[in-house]
Amino acid sequence: RRLCAEQGYRGDVQSVPVLPVLTVSRRTVLAERALLLLLFAAMAGIGLLTMARPLLEPVAPHLYVDGEPALVGMQAAPPTRTAGLAGVWDGSAQRAADAWTSAHVAYRSLFVRSFNETLYRAFAASYMNNRTLVIGRKQTLFEKLYVDAYCGLRREDDRTPTTAFAQRVRAAQDWFASRGQHLIYALTPAKTTWFPERIGSAFRCPAEQRDRNYPAAIRALTAAGVTFVDGRAVLEAARSRGLELFSRNGTHWNALGAALFVDALTDAMRRDGMRDVPRLRYEVSIEPVEHGGDNDLIDLANLLWPPVGAPSPTVHILPPEVPGTRRMVSVNDSFMYAPASLLIAGQIVRKLDFYYYFNIFHRLYPEMADSHVDPTRTEDMAPIFSADVVLLEEVEARWGGPLATHFLDMVDRMRERAGRFDRQ
Repeated sequence: RRLCAEQGYRGDVQSVPVLPVLTVSRRTVLAERALLLLLFAAMAGIGLLTMARPLLEPVAPHLYVDGEPALVGMQAAPPTRTAGLAGVWDGSAQRAADAWTSAHVAYRSLFVRSFNETLYRAFAASYMNNRTLVIGRKQTLFEKLYVDAYCGLRREDDRTPTTAFAQRVRAAQDWFASRGQHLIYALTPAKTTWFPERIGSAFRCPAEQRDRNYPAAIRALTAAGVTFVDGRAVLEAARSRGLELFSRNGTHWNALGAALFVDALTDAMRRDGMRDVPRLRYEVSIEPVEHGGDNDLIDLANLLWPPVGAPSPTVHILPPEVPGTRRMVSVNDSFMYAPASLLIAGQIVRKLDFYYYFNIFHRLYPEMADSHVDPTRTEDMAPIFSADVVLLEEVEARWGGPLATHFLDMVDRMRERAGRFDRQ
């Protein structure tokens, strides 16, 4: 097996003897000195260009074009600097200067991508995305969060106990039903459940700890009588088609996986009494390589030459026989981006209020208008209590976690407030 072909537990990379590689370049003393002088000259030139950037870039912008696209991902906020000499004394001035230099260094994208390319190709490792990218078998990318959850390696102190959480969801569904609304819960599968055989052998993934969240969730939700969509069961039922429903280079399901989830969601809506909800109509075709959202993880790796993914199914939306008239609210994580677009493009619902992780932002479809969310503001929560149907979605690895519990806490407050009004 190729050395360092897989990333190890806790993100550690297996060691590789690099001294022989370095000594290969030791030809002559003259060659070494010439190489050192060349490197010094290059570093000095880049340093001078960086320091002069505020002056030179407005008049000679071509000096700072490195030919590479902008880096993908979120950049950490710069450290706060203490004013005056106190900042030098406590080190905040130095940290702020280091952060500024890193952000404004000339040809930054080229340097970062070159370094990442070397790590990825030589050691199958990446420092991007806070070192959470895991390269498994067949060059399949995972996020460490989902590998740890699937293998039972995560401590989950912020999750509600299984039975109690299912009972809370059922109580919320009953309350929404008493108001003439529908609340549907959905579990979405992580990529590790579709490609468990591609998780690197360097991860400890004992059989007795593996994949414990999902069975417990299904048992608890069923026992509590919750109306829910089992996303994993939906995708597993389609495995016999011979089409992959997760991409090699991404973390979320592909377009066909999202469409199958929407099919199951509309079925659940009909079972819950909304019998006039239209079905999603679409045709499936195969693209030669993964594209768009299929590449979200490899994009985060910020490489010079990202590897091309496998052939990938995509869907082409057809007009519905009768457009949907309902308004939906979705309280969800990132797995709902693709289904949300399909719900609107297929005219399953008329409007969709998308609450990303409940309190990060609110997006209104089809207008694609984003706004800030404050769960304590009545006007920010108003769409939830006026929509025809509310969808609460979580990925299996985080079921019963902060996303859903914060939403249910808000619902409990509204139920208590409504109870006080009724008593008055």
